[in-house]
Amino acid sequence: MRIPSLLLCSILLAACNKDKDGDGFTKKDGDCNDDDALIYPDAAEVLKDGVDQDCDGEDDIDADGDGYGDVEYGGDDCDDDNELAYPGAEESDCTDPTDYNCDGSVGYADVDEDGAAACEDCDDTDPDIQIPTWYIDYDGDGYGYDGPYNTDTCEAPEGFVENGDDCDDTSDQANPDGVEVCDELDNDCDGLVDAQDDDVLDAGTYFPDIDGDGFGDETKAALACEGISGYVDIGQDCNDADELVNPDAVEVCNDGIDNNCSESSSGVAADQCELVLDSADAYWLAVDADDNVGIFLTGAGDLNSDGYDDLIIGGSRADGDADGEDEGAAWIVYGPISSGTMGSVDDADVVMVGNSSGDYFGYRVANLGDIDGDLLPDVGATASLVSEHPTLTRNSNGAAYIFMGDNLSGSSMSAADSDIWIYGDGNYDWLGASLVGLGDLDDDGYDDFAVGSTGWDGPSNATGQGGGVFIFYGSEDVASSDSWDVTGADVVLTGDESNDRIGTSVAGVGDVNGDSYDDVLIGSKYVTGLASNSGAVYLGLGPVSGDGTVGSLDAVFYGGAADDQAGGAISAAGDVNGDGYDDFYVSATGDNTVGGSGTGSVFLVEGSATLDADVNGLDMDSVRAAQIYGSDSDDSIGGSIDGTGDFDGDGNNDLLIGATGASEQGTAYLIYGPISGQVDVHREAARAVFYGSNVDDSAGSTVRFLGDMDGSGNSAIGIAAQDDNTVGTDAGGVYMMLSIGL
Repeated sequence: MRIPSLLLCSILLAACNKDKDGDGFTKKDGDCNDDDALIYPDAAEVLKDGVDQDCDGEDDIDADGDGYGDVEYGGDDCDDDNELAYPGAEESDCTDPTDYNCDGSVGYADVDEDGAAACEDCDDTDPDIQIPTWYIDYDGDGYGYDGPYNTDTCEAPEGFVENGDDCDDTSDQANPDGVEVCDELDNDCDGLVDAQDDDVLDAGTYFPDIDGDGFGDETKAALACEGISGYVDIGQDCNDADELVNPDAVEVCNDGIDNNCSESSSGVAADQCELVLDSADAYWLAVDADDNVGIFLTGAGDLNSDGYDDLIIGGSRADGDADGEDEGAAWIVYGPISSGTMGSVDDADVVMVGNSSGDYFGYRVANLGDIDGDLLPDVGATASLVSEHPTLTRNSNGAAYIFMGDNLSGSSMSAADSDIWIYGDGNYDWLGASLVGLGDLDDDGYDDFAVGSTGWDGPSNATGQGGGVFIFYGSEDVASSDSWDVTGADVVLTGDESNDRIGTSVAGVGDVNGDSYDDVLIGSKYVTGLASNSGAVYLGLGPVSGDGTVGSLDAVFYGGAADDQAGGAISAAGDVNGDGYDDFYVSATGDNTVGGSGTGSVFLVEGSATLDADVNGLDMDSVRAAQIYGSDSDDSIGGSIDGTGDFDGDGNNDLLIGATGASEQGTAYLIYGPISGQVDVHREAARAVFYGSNVDDSAGSTVRFLGDMDGSGNSAIGIAAQDDNTVGTDAGGVYMMLSIGL
């Protein structure tokens, strides 16, 4: 039966519009397989399964889309995951091991298997040799620049090197081996330029100087290639807020401030301080002009048995009893003394006055030790211009007055109240030039003492002003006679020559030769020993006995040159070097062996069993164990010395040196023991330097250790300024230091 064409067309159209597999697409919609619901336009294509799921008509075995199917599915693509690999692809890189053109071979080779392609390996038979990278070295300093000019060749091109470490290839002064300097380049290639780099060679270190004293704060140091405003190139300032505190400042004793920054710097003497005497712990000033208070002073021992040492002050032109006459006076001040004790000698506990106007009482004062064995110290004072004699008329024969310890009472005494009056023998003997305790020269248990007389002509008037030293031995009944002719002394010693004027300097120096007897030194700066006024020191080993000249003693030694004036002052020193023998000091105010002209020196002489033989006839430079010399010409240090006290409590005796010419006001130096070598008194040796309060005060005219006057266990320091002008012209004063602090 023939189906009408119209009907056939209707049947076929119905079939074309029918979705047989229910995937939402008909053949009319482009479904290329209406019997499979997984095949329709836009279906997810499953590669390499031989089925066209998305009905796009393309070969589903060309995964990389390069137009070639996978060889596994009959195609020609040897790597269907790489669109660059297909038959006929370009293949020119000898360093790439990929077979891009699918011909089964590549240009890549690595025979030595070092990971470098043969075409880039300078020796493909040696795994240790590969093609290097070369870097341009424009500045020729051996270091190249890592940048666009790098090249890889087996041979270095001209101007290239094998490192790329140069940070600036335009300057041969900048490379990793460079040294950083101030030139605005990073010379060592560490990323820091000039003073930014702590290793910069020529930059300066600068410190802020807020107080403008020329010293900066080291804790805030800054490197700079040139100065910084408000900075200085010297640090060491320990207080940059105070212009008076810096390494050049004077260290002031007892102010609680490190004035010269000695903890962080060194100066003249880092641990030295200076003090003007009007800032001393205590002082006693004269009442009137011309009193010369402090013409001498000394420690008196414990006169009133209260456990504190006491002080005696002499003022040879004072009117101690205010009667209008200048008999001279001596004042006793009892300890304890506390810091802040300031007043006049009128405040002293005891005043002693001379007998007559012009006697010069108090010219010398002394602690004589215990000369009568009653366990109380005995004291004395001289009146060198006294014109008194029991039977004869005398002019300025001089006198010494001894006050026994058990007879000191009341607040006012006179020379007439003394227990012993020792009078000079002849006119102008000036007895009383010295009065000193000597210790126990004859080892009998009683202390002994000496009086000096610079004008004495000898027992037969044989030596004009040869001078004399008179030694008196203590005893239980020493005061049984109240008046003594000086020529009746136990030992009478005369100067060897006219004008030797011995008697000013006498000292007990302990046992210098170890024989258990105390010994004595006698000095005179006027002796012509090795040269005019070279001076001499005479050593008498205890027990000293008999009369004669000082030249008959056990040894003599001399100043080394004319005008050295050795022996002008002498002092015991104790056992400085700890060898069991006592030592002593000798001054020579004119010595210039180390410093300039007239600087002066103080010499330490050490004791020994053979000391008398060792020193006899020699000069000071030959016998000294140490020397402290003046800092400047004409300082004339050593006019007064004392080495008998321990000020700092370290068990070593210290040394005081007076130098009235070392400044306009006069100066005194404290030096801590033990002492050794040759040292400049101011720049090296002195722990403290004390200056007078006024011009022409003559501070340091007498210096003494005074004993324990405050209960500290240490010896106080006494410094006299006999011409102190605080009260009036040449009125005088005495100053005391109980301690010093830097």
